[in-house]
Amino acid sequence: MEYDDGRFVTGTEVLIVDDHYEIAALLAEALTDEGYRVRVAHDGVAALAAIRKRRPNLLLLDVAMPLMSGDQLLLHLKREQLTDFPVILMTADQAPERFRALGAAQVLDKPFDLWHLLQIVGYYTKHAYLRPW
Repeated sequence: MEYDDGRFVTGTEVLIVDDHYEIAALLAEALTDEGYRVRVAHDGVAALAAIRKRRPNLLLLDVAMPLMSGDQLLLHLKREQLTDFPVILMTADQAPERFRALGAAQVLDKPFDLWHLLQIVGYYTKHAYLRPW
């Protein structure tokens, strides 16, 4: 699923991966309003296929998902050397160091403040070279 409703688009593409459809839709709408092109996947398997097809400029990734979790997806990305974009991980887990070790540039606690998330996305899309991979 891709979002682009005709408003000014930055050309920067964000792939949102979250199994909660409402959260994914909210993030997609907010990012589209900010001018980003957005794709959405609802599990790690679909996300991996989407990334193999076309790499995003930034990956916004939930951890707890069916079929393949966010941390499992990070391992696949690293194994396949699909690491040329920053990953912002969203989780209720209280072990951010573990996710940074897997390659996440930033770990956001759920629930998160939408304005804070938008600021972080903006930072990493402007400074895409700041990847821990």
